[in-house]
Amino acid sequence: MEEAHGLFATMPSPPKSWPNHGQPVTFRLVGDEESFLRKQLLATRRFGTREPSLLARLAEDPERVRAANAPWRRAVIGAADTEDKLAMERAHRAASLAAIGRAIYSALVEALRNDRDGLETSALHRTHLGQAISQYRQDALDLEIELVRKDAPDLPDFFVKVLEQTQLWLKRSSDPTSLRDLYASMEQRRKGNRARLVATPLGRQRRAEWNNEKHPLAVPLHYRWSNVKRLLLDLQDYE
Repeated sequence: MEEAHGLFATMPSPPKSWPNHGQPVTFRLVGDEESFLRKQLLATRRFGTREPSLLARLAEDPERVRAANAPWRRAVIGAADTEDKLAMERAHRAASLAAIGRAIYSALVEALRNDRDGLETSALHRTHLGQAISQYRQDALDLEIELVRKDAPDLPDFFVKVLEQTQLWLKRSSDPTSLRDLYASMEQRRKGNRARLVATPLGRQRRAEWNNEKHPLAVPLHYRWSNVKRLLLDLQDYE
């Protein structure tokens, strides 16, 4: 039952205003909280090695991320070692392929809703698909999908197949309908009764509930970068 290391760290004391309902409480770190968080981040290591993680390297100079809107921007990459730079390049390309995949999915749902279900639906996402292909095509094609397993070794085989088939489709840039069955199968495995692409009464119901005008346009996966960025900038912006 003995653990190799402790599961819990000794947390800093709460701010003096914490138990006082008459004093305001903010999310800004105070000095001892900043010191604690920085120490924890600096101690992180890249999985399977003793090398500092990219997060640890960024914690040494958090200000460099302030203007970076993605983890593969130059300011972030400048803090990475060779291994992490290569990983960020793969992440950038994978994010581009994901953007196209997400655009395909939305366009397929939109087309089914309009053409098969008879529910008048604008072509917002079908139009955006062409824009996404134009913007992200080359980065998506440059992705070596087998190397993605190096960064995500537990990635399910069916998900890898979707990436591979999407990349093959992208080389032809044909009608996305050819991907519908594959995408529907993947969505059903992931979402179950919430799936929209399946050719079932429940799928039609989900499409009827779907508002394409409110559904966000496809963009590259951001890997929760905004959260990581806020975490790092808290080290700079503490009280």
